[in-house]
Amino acid sequence: MAQARITYLFLRHFHRDITPAEKDELQQLIATQCSDEELGALMEQAYHEFEPAQAVFSPEAGTALWQGIRQQMAAEAAVVPLTRGRRATTWVWAAAVLLLCLGGVWLWLAGDEKQPVPLAVQQTIVPGYSRATLTLADGQVVVLDSTQTADTLAQQQGVTVINLNSDKIAYNDNGAATPVNAYNILTTPRGGQYQVILPDGSEVYLNAASSIRFPVRFSGNERKVELKGEAWFQVAPNAAMPFKVQVAANGGTMSVEVLGTAFNIMAYDEEQQVQATLLEGSVRVSAATTAGRLQAVMPQVGYQAQWGREAQALKVVKADVQQVMAWKNGMFFFNRMDIRTVMRQLARWYDIKVEYASELKGQDFEGQLPRSAPVARVLKMLEGTGAVRFKTNNKTIIVIPQKQTP
Repeated sequence: MAQARITYLFLRHFHRDITPAEKDELQQLIATQCSDEELGALMEQAYHEFEPAQAVFSPEAGTALWQGIRQQMAAEAAVVPLTRGRRATTWVWAAAVLLLCLGGVWLWLAGDEKQPVPLAVQQTIVPGYSRATLTLADGQVVVLDSTQTADTLAQQQGVTVINLNSDKIAYNDNGAATPVNAYNILTTPRGGQYQVILPDGSEVYLNAASSIRFPVRFSGNERKVELKGEAWFQVAPNAAMPFKVQVAANGGTMSVEVLGTAFNIMAYDEEQQVQATLLEGSVRVSAATTAGRLQAVMPQVGYQAQWGREAQALKVVKADVQQVMAWKNGMFFFNRMDIRTVMRQLARWYDIKVEYASELKGQDFEGQLPRSAPVARVLKMLEGTGAVRFKTNNKTIIVIPQKQTP
């Protein structure tokens, strides 16, 4: 009897015919009398029955995405929802993801009875994608995106820059000696990301609003690159020539030295810390203050070296690897993250400006969602926590504290 009632109410909700009283009843029934397997069956039934009036994805793309969601739900014992410092019920997250998959022009979240978001508004601010610029040694700038069709992008001092696909380039060194080394700069804009295979075979994946400066050929006794923003590194082993990443740190400098390993560095100017997270292998992280004082640490795998910009102090803490690597895996992952940190991530990825109507304190957010989601859906999910609401003016997002009821 209860299962039949849940099914009836669930489908009424997806067809937007449910009353507030029925919605409260549905929430209570799912929380107390619906297993994960039954919830999954309901979601699949709703997927096949619900037909949005104006879909964003093609039927084939929607079906493929839904199949991926089914596999993920089967593989994971629990999915982390977006909450304000606590965990919400699974069905809220699942329903939101399902509607994201369907690509409809409205978004449903528990407690959200607002009007549908017009499709035109959702498409005004789009997610980031693979794009960058490559500045060659002579100052020439090469645009890298899906419109770049050339196989060979440049020839520099015996090194060929190859266009592997729409999101990666590689440097092929033919071994010809050159008296003076040349440097290139790969830069991603806000709303962009890109990959490069360096001349030594090391792989670098740049997040949005980042850049890396590197020689077209490594020579001497070290492989040194300079980073701004955030990047993941998979360094090719070479014991005779250590790999070093140098970042600016509020007047001081911080460097990560490795032989062959994988790590992530986050060094955005607007963030309070520079973070170097070791994923495999070993690294030595050193930092110099503006006064010239040197500090050094050697974090273990799964730990993070943090350089405080204001305190100019270096420390090691256990890393939340899932949160650190979320961007590379195509996800946002918020683990007790304050709204300003959340919005800085969104600003870099969606290339938006963020303003605050008033001060927001003591509000932490938890959850995960794909970076491919339109910003309108991301904001709706954040609003579903009851902590904040948003106003959008072109590409400016205004964050407003949600008034608390007594």
